[in-house]
Amino acid sequence: MLHASAGGHEQRYPEGHYSRTRYHSCRHRSCPRCAERSRQLWLKQERERLLGCDHFHAIFTVPHELIGVWRYNRQIFAAALFDACRGTQLELLGQEGYLGAKPGIVLALHTWGRTLEAIAVLASVPLVSRRSERDEVPDQGVSDGAAGA
Repeated sequence: MLHASAGGHEQRYPEGHYSRTRYHSCRHRSCPRCAERSRQLWLKQERERLLGCDHFHAIFTVPHELIGVWRYNRQIFAAALFDACRGTQLELLGQEGYLGAKPGIVLALHTWGRTLEAIAVLASVPLVSRRSERDEVPDQGVSDGAAGA
């Protein structure tokens, strides 16, 4: 027997020994009942995109006053920015008080802001996985990006 009330219905056995209320779907994205399946699917997809190690996001920005220099010397300026960012992170994270190891670093250069103004921002994602002292990692012959290496 079905009884409609307040945006749902109640299911009851004719003998009256069991009943349950089932609410109709509102299909709103913030509704805990309606959005749970899509939320779980979204969370699963986002977890699959995460890096398999600890990491953080660091931003290196160039002062607005230097954008004029950036516009006319992009190659030299970008090389200096990448070298400064990489060198700073390798030095800092190499110290025992921080990471005490040589991290892997992913860098991305952004040259335009949201309103299409010229900017020079270097986004950095250092991978900060620790190894114990007894772990030995063989040298794979990978260059650290320095010229002539």
